This record gives sequence, C-alpha cells and structure tokens, in this order.
Amino acid sequence: MFVVGFMSGTSIDGVSIGYVQIDGKVPPFSSKFVAGRTYPFGEILRKNLLTLAQIQPATSQMFAKCHRELGLFAADSLEDFLRSESLSAPGLVGFHGQSIYHEPSSDNTVTLQIGDPSPICARFNIPVVSDLRSMDTAVHGQGAPIVSIVDYLKYRSENKTRAILNIGGISNFTVLPRSCDLNGVLGLDVGPGNILIDAAVERLTNSKMKYDAGGEMASHGKISKELLDYMMQVDDYRLLPYPKTTGRERYGRELLELILNKAQTLNLSKEDTVTTITYYTAFMISYHLKQLKEKRLEVNELIVGGGGSKNKYLIQCLKEANERLDVEFHAKYGVPSDFWECYAFAMLAYLSHSGYPGNVPSVTGASRQVLLGRMNLPVSHNLK
Repeated sequence: MFVVGFMSGTSIDGVSIGYVQIDGKVPPFSSKFVAGRTYPFGEILRKNLLTLAQIQPATSQMFAKCHRELGLFAADSLEDFLRSESLSAPGLVGFHGQSIYHEPSSDNTVTLQIGDPSPICARFNIPVVSDLRSMDTAVHGQGAPIVSIVDYLKYRSENKTRAILNIGGISNFTVLPRSCDLNGVLGLDVGPGNILIDAAVERLTNSKMKYDAGGEMASHGKISKELLDYMMQVDDYRLLPYPKTTGRERYGRELLELILNKAQTLNLSKEDTVTTITYYTAFMISYHLKQLKEKRLEVNELIVGGGGSKNKYLIQCLKEANERLDVEFHAKYGVPSDFWECYAFAMLAYLSHSGYPGNVPSVTGASRQVLLGRMNLPVSHNLK
C-alpha cells in the first residue's frame, strides 16, 4: 500500500508530505520512502496559526477558519505533489495537523492539533487517520513523543544502543537500548530545536530571513557565556523529571523576548546572538544524552533527522560535545532526514489502519497501549 504522511511542526512554516510504500500484515512491516516535498504556508494562514499558538486572544471564527483552511491547504498541496511527482493517489493518509497548544501533565495533559482532514478524504476518496495524540492522553499519557514506536520498529538493534534524534521546532529523541523490547524504550522532548533559532533570525533580520540556512549565521558568530548562562537560568526544562514533553508554550514569544532583551543589554551582534541560541539548542540535546550515560545507558549511535539536521553549526556542536558518539542521518537508512516525521506519520497511520496500537507507554507515560487517531472513511456502499 502507498501511504502519505503529513507533518507540520512547531515552527509553523508549512506542511511536509512524504509518500511511502508500506507492505505486510505484521510489524515491523516492509517500507520504502518514495518521494517528499514541503509546501510553505501563505503569510495569512501562517500568521493566523501563529496567533492561535501564542496563547493570546483569538476568536472562535479564527479558530474555525484556520481548522478548515489548513485542511484545504493540505488537500491542495497533496494534489500538486501527486501531479508534480507523477504519483498515483495513495491508499491511506496520516495527517498530523498543526499543534497549537500542548500542556503536559502526569495524568491530565491537554494537547490540540487542528486541521480538518475531511477535504483530503473527500477529494481523494481515501481514508485519513488524524488526531493521533488524543487517545494517548485519554489513558493518561502526554501524547508525545508520539513516533517512538516507529523508531523502535525501524532501528531496534541487537548489538547497538541507539538514540533517534529529531530536531524539528522542538528536539526530542527515542532511546533504544540494545536488544530491548517495547517496554524498554525511552523517549522525551529534550528542549528547543529550530523554534528559538528561527524566531530569533526572523526578528533580528526584520523578516528578511525566516531561518538560518545551513547554520551560516551561527557559524560567523561567537558564543556569549553571559547569554548562555542567562538562558540556563530562565529555562529549567532540563531539570524536570521524566517523562516530559514541551512545546511553544515554553519556547515561544515570551522566552524569546527575554533572550533578545538580554542580548541587547550585552551589546551582542546578530551573529553572536544566533550562535549562542544555536549552541544552547545543542547543549540541551547533549545534556540529556549525558543524563542517560549517568544512568549507565551509553548511546553508541545517534541518528539525526528533522529540519535542524541541515544546520551544520548545530550538528558540529553536537559532534564536539559527544566525541565518542557515532552521529548518522536517516538518509543512510533510506529516508531523507528532513522527511523522517512524514515517514513516521505514514507508518503510524498504517499501524492504526491495521489495528495495531501506536503509542509507547514507557515513553508517554500512558497507562496502556491504544489505537491512535480518528479515521475519516470514504463511502463503501451506496444507498438506493
């Protein structure tokens, strides 16, 4: 079966589409990544989605329109994608939608992803699995990280302990101890990914740049110890207990303002500010990797994906802080690194469609495994 996975991350910059061939009736299934493409949001839709995600006043009208328009945008993007890549319509779609609120708790997490899947189902006459996090939260999980089961199915090893790192808007990793079963899988959000870097670049360049392509700006600056110490002081996420997840509620506008104001009082250049924020992002990842080591769980291989995998300065910082760690990318294993989450949501949809649970309780804190998502189905029989 050909399955499409949609992903729109915390950065709220567009939707990415992955087209995956998945076959088999029993996990881990056989799979092959076929094609992928990213479609940037238009300015109005992006602005409205950012407004909804920033914990500021918004009307029910804006909410309803964004929910509908995001679904239409996804359907239009899929239509263009299939035409441009000369691909047939898939048999199934996994539609993550856009997270606009995430408040983790040990037993009462509130999380919301918007985006109406109905236009995709109606236009292509195919089933769509969406709202993939809420069933996990219904059984007292945090609804994140949600793709750990896909990491497990693809990367579990008999002789290596692996960490599968995704640097999207937020950074998270799944840890797969050698020879582990599903109960032995660990996973958590480890702090900011691109979210602070992108927002800082956009602000400091007056929106001339949306992100630091390749880490070019960061590579020309210097790390400010004063700003770094300040960020560690105002952000206590690294000190929170496991399991833990986070989002724009912590790493959004309020924290960015504190950081940029401090940088201004220190008379830092744009480059030094972006360099320090990027270094802090790498520091948070490395900090949590070293926490694993202290628990006698030493990672042998780090497999990196997400948009942040293209930030050369960020990856360099990770390698320098973890010299004994073998750093690889998903592309080595057949999936482009920046489309890993698309691949993962295609696989989650296939699991749900096949009747298999998709959450990992040892990662999310859920009380049990559950079937993830809600399904929009096309008509199978006509009434007369």
